[in-house]
Amino acid sequence: MTSVTITHPQIIFGRLRGTLLVTLLLAGLLSRAATVLHLRFEETGGTVAADSAGTYPGQLSATGASFVAGGKAGNALSLNGTLDGYVDLGSVLPLTNGSFSLSAWIRVPAGATTPRAAIISKHTPGFGNGYFLMANAYDTFSSPGLASLYCGSDGLGVFSQTMINDGNWHHIVGVYEDSGSKRIYVDGSPAEQSTVSGPILPSSASLLIGGFTQGGAPQGYFTGLIDEVMIFDAALDDADVNFLFQNPGVNPSIATPVAIRPDGGLFTNSVSVTLVNNLGAAELRYTLDGTAPTATSPRYAQPLLLTNRTLVTVQAFLAGFPIQGAATNALFERVYALDDGLPNAWRERYFGTNYLTDPRVGAQEDPDADGSTNYEEFIAGTDPLDPLSGFRLGIRSVPELRWEGVADVLYRVLRRESVTATNWTVIAEVRGTNGVATYVDQGRPVPAGFYLLQPVPQP
Repeated sequence: MTSVTITHPQIIFGRLRGTLLVTLLLAGLLSRAATVLHLRFEETGGTVAADSAGTYPGQLSATGASFVAGGKAGNALSLNGTLDGYVDLGSVLPLTNGSFSLSAWIRVPAGATTPRAAIISKHTPGFGNGYFLMANAYDTFSSPGLASLYCGSDGLGVFSQTMINDGNWHHIVGVYEDSGSKRIYVDGSPAEQSTVSGPILPSSASLLIGGFTQGGAPQGYFTGLIDEVMIFDAALDDADVNFLFQNPGVNPSIATPVAIRPDGGLFTNSVSVTLVNNLGAAELRYTLDGTAPTATSPRYAQPLLLTNRTLVTVQAFLAGFPIQGAATNALFERVYALDDGLPNAWRERYFGTNYLTDPRVGAQEDPDADGSTNYEEFIAGTDPLDPLSGFRLGIRSVPELRWEGVADVLYRVLRRESVTATNWTVIAEVRGTNGVATYVDQGRPVPAGFYLLQPVPQP
């Protein structure tokens, strides 16, 4: 047997008795780099791009920017530079101290050579400041059809060797290593160019997706699709870059790959449950019976509406295989003890300390199946779990009615003339005793009578 040590997140393929096994290990980056920005562009409308890392949402420009289907992982951002399309995140993430990495998927029209096609930028053209990741040329900087990274006081960039203006999706990564090197990757490792890094010069420009700051205001230049924009607070290495390339949309530094919202607890009547997927291209499958989800379990597509006690279990899958470490569960328990006229002390006396979630405790329930509801048993002072307790009605000799009476409880006697009759008629009210109570139905007009006994609520 061969032992393998995993030092970076990756997909491991193997075979066991003819079955292809895939395990995605979320490790490596988790321990040494944090994702400080992750724009997934999963929105279907609106003007705000959410940051799944939770800090820096972006504002879409008034024209030339929209969310569209057909991204590299789910939806994507569509930008039209001629219509001044961009996303503005404000003056954030100066990145002047320490290492960092920029990552994005892009797709530009085949043959496009539009200059200054910024992918990610915090830079004002005309002098050395900030940083940017760009497609095509910027005056004499770079060349049409190539990707480039600018950062550092030396004014030098690093440039791809791969042409990225062929109409296909490409993964672009720019890495700045403090007191090390700066390098650029296209579609995985190795780096296509690398050079010594210099200090990052501060920039007052906004952090933009698809544009540069010109004259103090954002301006769009990029035309095409952008997806899965990520910024890390560390210098990624070759294995890290390969992981991002092989797993579009997966954020390897997140603490919770999948989540359930709300995360369990008590509810009344019903609760809507949302399953959260932080793994981009992965899909979520779930069960509601406590078993582990499989590749054939229901695929999550919309919030789940629960009305009973349910253990929700969710597992992320990639290419039909479970992702290790990307599963969770939550228990939802329905509260049945509502404000329905029964004191909670009475419920606890008969149903125990967990009465809140016991489906037998409702006022109209009849847990001992003796024909009397909990509310009627409460009024009568009888045991709702003992069918031999309470005001069972019997007929000793027609038309004499006999039952076990409870002292000071007022009972209402009702009668109907046949099994199929729909209306009950109140024929008497009898005060209970500590023993046997009786009532003689002198007014019974027919040979048969059907009777109902009810305790009368006291004011």
